[in-house]
Amino acid sequence: LNLRQGLAHAGKLFGLLCALFLLEQGVNGSYVVTVAVPTERADIIHANVTAGLNALYRGDFERAVTLFANQIKNYPDDPKAYFFLALTKRWLTRIDPGSASYQKEFEDAMAKSIKLCKSRLEQIPNDPEATLYLGASYGYNAEYYNFLKFDWSRAYHNGVKMRDYLEKASDLPNISVDAQLGYALYNYYAYRYRDKIGRWRFLLSLPKGDREKGIAMLEALRQTGIYSQVEAWYFLIEIYK
Repeated sequence: LNLRQGLAHAGKLFGLLCALFLLEQGVNGSYVVTVAVPTERADIIHANVTAGLNALYRGDFERAVTLFANQIKNYPDDPKAYFFLALTKRWLTRIDPGSASYQKEFEDAMAKSIKLCKSRLEQIPNDPEATLYLGASYGYNAEYYNFLKFDWSRAYHNGVKMRDYLEKASDLPNISVDAQLGYALYNYYAYRYRDKIGRWRFLLSLPKGDREKGIAMLEALRQTGIYSQVEAWYFLIEIYK
């Protein structure tokens, strides 16, 4: 692989480290962040997100888009619907990377997620949910701009912001097992492309990778993850193919 391809995988690391934030949602409900959200509202939002994610990972993208769009209509101040709508569009750009409409829809939805998270943090500094999804949004932006758009400057800019919020979120309680997805991918790809991304790893003060540890963590998440099972399975296929 050439340097650009190596950096593209480095972009994946930035984007997918955001799993520490994204996967806090937890499809089965044990790890949903409900701070400062009424129980009834939280239950409804969680049910909507769960239904949307189930549709997404069945490959029913139209249904997933509809469910997340409905959640946006019903809860316009909640960033999660915009975030997961953007995630759905990101999957569509992987299927059709040349689609300008999917790209714009991803960018617009993620920008809205970032705006809502920042607005909440202005009102409630260090709000756990806003911190989680703001970091996740920056992370997927980093992955998108480097891996699809090959724009290292934007990927780096978003990746650094993601890392800042990752560090803030690391002090939050009740981090789910799915948080390990980001660390698993970092370990694997940082080792595999150590010669190509070593300079950036050094500049960002990121730790060295460990190939075997990364694979072992993915294998474990494929069996025990709450939301990360599908993601872990996807990346194991990428590794072994």
